[in-house]
Amino acid sequence: MAWDSYTKLMLHTNGADESTIFTDEIGHSFSVYGNAQIDTAQSKFGGASGLFDGTGDYIATANHADWDFGTGDWTVDFWVRRNGDQAAYAGILCADSSALTGFEVHFGGAGKINKVRLNSKASGAWAEDLLSSSVLSDTTWTHVAIVRYGNTLTMYSDGVSVGSKDCTGYNYSSAGTGLTVGRLRTDVDNYYLRGWIDEVRVSKGIARWTSDFTPPASEYCPVLLPTSISQLLAYGTPTVLTSALTILPSSIVQVVAIGTPVLFYPQTLSPPGIIVTVAYGTPSVGTYGIIVPQSIVQQISLGSPTLLKYVWHVILDGQYNTDSPEVNRVYVIGQDDYGNPIYGTAVDATEGALVGERLDFQQEQAVPLTAQAASVAVAILSKMRITTKKGLILIPPNCGQELFDVVQISDAGANQAAVSFRVVGIRFEYNPKQARYEHRLILGAP
Repeated sequence: MAWDSYTKLMLHTNGADESTIFTDEIGHSFSVYGNAQIDTAQSKFGGASGLFDGTGDYIATANHADWDFGTGDWTVDFWVRRNGDQAAYAGILCADSSALTGFEVHFGGAGKINKVRLNSKASGAWAEDLLSSSVLSDTTWTHVAIVRYGNTLTMYSDGVSVGSKDCTGYNYSSAGTGLTVGRLRTDVDNYYLRGWIDEVRVSKGIARWTSDFTPPASEYCPVLLPTSISQLLAYGTPTVLTSALTILPSSIVQVVAIGTPVLFYPQTLSPPGIIVTVAYGTPSVGTYGIIVPQSIVQQISLGSPTLLKYVWHVILDGQYNTDSPEVNRVYVIGQDDYGNPIYGTAVDATEGALVGERLDFQQEQAVPLTAQAASVAVAILSKMRITTKKGLILIPPNCGQELFDVVQISDAGANQAAVSFRVVGIRFEYNPKQARYEHRLILGAP
């Protein structure tokens, strides 16, 4: 599991009540000042949050290039809940000093108390870059996001834009300063947050949002980036994958749920290889799942899950046809034991209704009974139908498609929708010198 390359700071603020350990998932070490602590009485996610009492409480980490944004895109976002009115300029998340040009997110001063503000010297002089248009609630949690996208700065409150500004030429360079949570700046101006904060994230090089959005519904989580084969297993009745998980394998990923795990969260699978998703028992797996295969997806259902009801594979290349036979009704004329003519017939009724009858007469004097003549007619018509429906398709090797006697092909370009073919042959070609390993199916009429 790994965080995407844009995430430079990730504080879940989880832990035991009154703990003074603030863990950054990216690895930055934080020092704790005053009575800053983990509080389980309030949280947005994870059962805890960071508590700051407004009188000297804050946490800080050393200077790092991770929040030296310069002129590129960036995003800072967090959940905050204030505890009563804030002091003027109470700091929330800051990466600057009195002499440097980073950023400082804090509550406003006179006339702007309890409104979130972005302040900096990015334009060349100290200025208010953004100010929220509304006061933050002190009875609920609010998601705040500040995004630079090209030459535009935008502040979002619970996913809705509350302020925007042109920032052409702005340089948010924080070189030489650390980062604080709960205090304004790192050297002077002791203005402190009174309230709780959760899910503090700093992203460099990306604008996470460029328009109004739905606030996150769960903790942020890392991306699964296996380099070979990985198995994600849920056994029994655990609550696993409790937030959106993106799986981007470079080879094969197997996701297995056994028992009745709670897997109701969005899962995005974007493989270039093979995915096997197995549900055993009665889980609801992938209820909101998005599967974007580039090669093979195999979905297996055991027990009574609510999804995973089919198996399908892509066709890499193919030639196939479903031409109408030259004949759609055959008459076989025989002769009974007394020399009288008899006949039997067979017809493709569906074909006939579409294009009219195309007749063929066959003399078979050795056939003495009408029923036998009809059987011979059926055999002749079947042979004609088989010879006009054939194909050769290239499929991903060892995908299991050869285990099926009959396959259905849907191809919008060929105007085919679930047309059935019988697998009448299999062809493998392995040439290590040319790095070729190909698997083809020879198709005929079902």
